[in-house]
Amino acid sequence: MSGKRWPTALLLAAAFGCTDGDITPPSEADLPRSPAPGAAALDANAERAKLEQLARRFARALADDGVRLALKADLDASPVVEQKLHFTTYLEGRGRRALGRVARANKVSETQLMNEVRSAVPVEVYLPVPAHRANWTGDRNLLVATALDDSDAPVAFDLAGRRTVLDPQAPPTTPVLALVPVESDFGPTPLPRPVSQAAKCQGDCWVPNGGGGGG
Repeated sequence: MSGKRWPTALLLAAAFGCTDGDITPPSEADLPRSPAPGAAALDANAERAKLEQLARRFARALADDGVRLALKADLDASPVVEQKLHFTTYLEGRGRRALGRVARANKVSETQLMNEVRSAVPVEVYLPVPAHRANWTGDRNLLVATALDDSDAPVAFDLAGRRTVLDPQAPPTTPVLALVPVESDFGPTPLPRPVSQAAKCQGDCWVPNGGGGGG
């Protein structure tokens, strides 16, 4: 997270207070311009809405036993740290069957669904809590959660598409599948991430946004 920025007026006052007074202050046109108030917040909210829609759609499709068990097998086989899958690549490859089921479960075309996936920030899918990864058998006892930023409370959906907000301080007992922005290397030889607080923590670490500070 970035620190607070000093107001421009205070920075200018500090700079000119250290001179002999023979420097001409910059004109208003020379000062850096900030984005329109609220623009960044609007963009972030739009991205959150896209991620929530993808999480809801995926949750509904995972009500299908075949799709859910295939996903479980592919997660188990993933060579990436924490057994992650790149969501877009998965749907276009081994998860092609899941793509069709996701589309049918939500009554949209596969083309529309992939357009939604590609228009959102790139995401990865995995079970962030070690105990969930170890114990989930591929059964229906599952939530699909998403969060854009580490500071967001995870929004989760059950396999019927019902929405709930999770406690960001503690994971639920129900296994949680996270659909969150990519931070892993999914290249031909996936590289481990730098050691973070998430990698250091013990037990059931609750880091649905990938370990960038909790979430």
